[in-house]
Amino acid sequence: MSDTAFLLELNTATTRPPAGEGLLVCDVQPAYDRWCRELAPRLLRHAQGLGLPTVFCWVGEDKTPDTEESVRQYLLSHGAAPAFLEEARFVEKSYGFFRHWMDRGVAESTILEVARVLRDDDIDHSDDLDLEWLLDLDPKLCQKVPMAGAGIWLPRALEQCTWLRERAWLTCGGGGGECLKELELWLRSVQVPHRRLADYIY
Repeated sequence: MSDTAFLLELNTATTRPPAGEGLLVCDVQPAYDRWCRELAPRLLRHAQGLGLPTVFCWVGEDKTPDTEESVRQYLLSHGAAPAFLEEARFVEKSYGFFRHWMDRGVAESTILEVARVLRDDDIDHSDDLDLEWLLDLDPKLCQKVPMAGAGIWLPRALEQCTWLRERAWLTCGGGGGECLKELELWLRSVQVPHRRLADYIY
């Protein structure tokens, strides 16, 4: 596929040209075995066949009992070659940083705008913003955006991985409407091109 064709298929518009592609795998790990066990062997075969720089994002941070080592062992048990995992990167990401608003049906454009302000102003949490002033909220939007508590924040681990912003990503893993979608929304918030591999989603 040409660079032009690839850009036309991106999930987000950006003026930054991709510095090659990489594969970003979300939440294929022991804690989610119930949902990803059938997909994992097929996904890993495809991933190893692509030959792209690969990143495994996984949930830890006391939200699951998983560790990087247990995630690596899980991937090995589902067909990942040791050499492939040696070359891959692993990122322990936050859980639910945008989900409170996503699950309430808050518009993605609103989440992206608030994330931009948090990043630009170096603010930790949406609770620290004057949301009514920032968003010029109408009554319908006010019903969906919590004014206090259940806010959103920027995932520190992802924010610190500035190298994630240096290429376009093919995304896969899961859940398709949950953690993976949240990760893709973060990619949009930093204007990083990405495209889903629809056959490798749980």
